[in-house]
Amino acid sequence: MSFQMPVTFEEVAVFFSEDEWTLLDEKQKELYRDVLQENYETLLSLDFLCCSL
Repeated sequence: MSFQMPVTFEEVAVFFSEDEWTLLDEKQKELYRDVLQENYETLLSLDFLCCSL
C-alpha cells in the first residue's frame, strides 16, 4: 500500500536570497531554472500539487 500526500511547489523548491542569487554564475542560474521547471512538471504530471501557482 502506498501513501501519497499532496505537496506544494514551495515544499520542493529551493529559494535563494537576492544576495545568494548574485553570487551564482549564469550556468548555475540556468541549471537552477531547469531543475525547478523539471520538478514542477513532474509534480504536475503526478497530480502531487495541491494548488496552482
